[in-house]
Amino acid sequence: MIYWIMIHGVQFMLDMLSVARLADKEKDIEILLLRQQLRIATRQQDRGPNIPRWEKLTLAVLAHQLLDVRN
Repeated sequence: MIYWIMIHGVQFMLDMLSVARLADKEKDIEILLLRQQLRIATRQQDRGPNIPRWEKLTLAVLAHQLLDVRN
């Protein structure tokens, strides 16, 4: 389990580095594509996605930072 958490952390850091290099227009397009993929995935499942706790924590922190940036 500790290795899974470490891998998740490394993947998150690599994602952050790759996003930092993108232009604003590229980021907007990627967000739109990801939202569309999420809509398709939720339509195909009977119930919502099964998200582990540490991924929920990451999403919660990012959502909180997004709200702080908008305000």
